[in-house]
Amino acid sequence: MELNGSSGYISIADVYKRLSDAQFTVAMWVYPTTSVSGKDSAVISLATAGGVNVCELALDKWAMRNRYFFKDGGKYATSGTYSKGAVPKQQWHWVALTVSEGKVVKVYMGSPGGAVGKLILTVPDATLPLAKLQSAEKFSIGTKWTGTTASSFLAASIDNLRIWDVALTVSELNFFMKVPTADPTSRDNIHLVGYFALSEAQGESIADTSSGGLTGTLHNAHWVTTYTVYDKLPPVDDSEDFAVMLDGKAGYVAADDTNFELSGKALSVFGWVYPVAAPSGTKVSKDDVDGCVFAFNTQQGGNLNQVCYNTHTFRFFYKDASKTYSGSTLCDTEVTGKWWYVGFTIDNDDNGVLFINGEPQVTFKSHTRPAKNGHFSIGQEWDGDARFNADLRHTNHFRGKIDEVSVWNRVLSQEEIQANVKLTHLDIASAKALVGYWPFDEGAGFQTADKSGFKHNAMLRTGVSWEAGRTSDGSSRGFFTTLLYVIGAAGLCYVCVARRDRVLDGIADAGLDRVCSSGKGYRTVSTHDDDREADGLLDDDDDLGY
Repeated sequence: MELNGSSGYISIADVYKRLSDAQFTVAMWVYPTTSVSGKDSAVISLATAGGVNVCELALDKWAMRNRYFFKDGGKYATSGTYSKGAVPKQQWHWVALTVSEGKVVKVYMGSPGGAVGKLILTVPDATLPLAKLQSAEKFSIGTKWTGTTASSFLAASIDNLRIWDVALTVSELNFFMKVPTADPTSRDNIHLVGYFALSEAQGESIADTSSGGLTGTLHNAHWVTTYTVYDKLPPVDDSEDFAVMLDGKAGYVAADDTNFELSGKALSVFGWVYPVAAPSGTKVSKDDVDGCVFAFNTQQGGNLNQVCYNTHTFRFFYKDASKTYSGSTLCDTEVTGKWWYVGFTIDNDDNGVLFINGEPQVTFKSHTRPAKNGHFSIGQEWDGDARFNADLRHTNHFRGKIDEVSVWNRVLSQEEIQANVKLTHLDIASAKALVGYWPFDEGAGFQTADKSGFKHNAMLRTGVSWEAGRTSDGSSRGFFTTLLYVIGAAGLCYVCVARRDRVLDGIADAGLDRVCSSGKGYRTVSTHDDDREADGLLDDDDDLGY
C-alpha cells in the first residue's frame, strides 16, 4: 500500500471501542518514499470526532532531525518530544507505538530490512487516560486532523498493520514483527484486535482478519506491487539469462540500503545497457531525456557519480557533483535495440575514464565519491531538498533494459573490462574487490540479489519488469569502429572514424560547440560543454558537448 504524501491516508473505524483499558499497541512496516511538501508527516493519529488531537506519532523530515516524534493533547501538544536514532530512508523498517497506564508512551523501531527492534523514545508523563482514548473516534494512518481538515500527509509504502489492546514489550514486538500473523483469531492472538495484511491489491477497503472486526477505508491510497520484508528471494536458475526492463517514467531498482565496502578512492562501476526508444507519440519529460543508467546520490538527493544516456543525441555520459559532463557520441548512431557495456573508472588521483564496450571514450577529473548512507539507483537518480531528508523525487528515468551491474573498489584495467564484455556472468570467485553485483537473473518477484557476497539486495520499484537478458554470443551487442584520441588547444577531443556508408554529417552538424579537426569519413568532437545550466540539467536544445 502506497501513500502519496499529498492526499492519501487510511482511516479505521471503531478502534476506540476495542480499548477496554488505557493501553494499546499499534505497529506496522514503513518504507518512507518521496515527499511532496512540508517537514512533518503523520504516521499514526488518534483524534476526536471534531478533529482534536488525542495522540500522534509523526515523522519530522528536517535533515538535522529525521526523527519520529510524539504529540498528545497535554504537555506535548505543541512541540512534541523526539525519538533517538535517525529514521531509515527508502528502506523497510517497522515502527510501534505503545501506551500503558494512560501515561507511559514508548516508541520502538526495527532495524532496516529486519525485525530486530529497539526502544527509541519513552514519554513517562503523557496525558492519555482511558476516557480520552475512548473519545478518539478518528484513527488514521498517514494523516492528522485539525477540525475537519486532514494535513501532514505521509509519503510511504506501508505493510502489515496490527493493533493490540495491550502494551507489548520490545521482545514481544520482535517476535510478532518477524513474520506475518498466521492465525490472527487464535488464542495466542487474543489481544490482537486489528490485523490488516494489506494483501487485497484492489478496491478501496482493507480487511481486518483478526477477531476485532474493524473496517479500514482507503482515501487516495494506492495499491502497488512491490517487494515487502516478508518476501523471499526467488531461486536463480543460471540456465536462463534475464534483465530488468525499465519504463522510462517511474521504474527503477533501489539499492538504497547499500553502504558499499569502499576504502580509498578507487572506484569502477559497469553494466550492460539496452536503450529503447519511446513509442511514437509518447511525451518524454525534460528530465527523462537524460536517463540515468546507474547513479549515486547523497541522502538529500545531491548528485554523486552517475552514468546517463541522452535520448536526443544517443550519447552515454558521466556526471557528478561538480556538474561536469563528459560523454561520447556513438559512431553507430543506431543505439537503441542493442546492448552496450557501459561504465567508468576513477583512480586514487581522481582520474576518470568513461568506457563503452571496453573502449575508453572520455577522460575526466572527479573528486566525487559515493557517500555513506546515500543512495545507489539503477535506472534513475534522485533530486531533493537539502533541508528535508525525505523530500526526494526520483527523476531522470532510463527507458530500456539493464543487466549485470557491478561495483568495484578498485580501478579495472582495460584488459579486464574487455574480458568482462565477453562473459555471460562475472567470475565471482576471482573478482577482486567486487563490492556489489546484480546479475538480474531471478526473472520473477520484486527483489534482486547482490551476488558479490555483501548481500546488498535491491528492490524493483513500480515500472520495472523482467525480460530476456542479453545473448551470450554478442549477436545483439553494438560495437564501435576505430577510436583515436586527440589532445589539442581546444581541450580533450576524440576522433570517431565512421564506416564509409555512415559518415556522421547529421550529428556533426547539429550545433557542435567545438570541432578540433575533420576530414573525409570522420569527425572530431569535443567532450566538453561550456553551456551547462546552474542546476545541473541541460535544456532540450543543449548539445551536451557535441
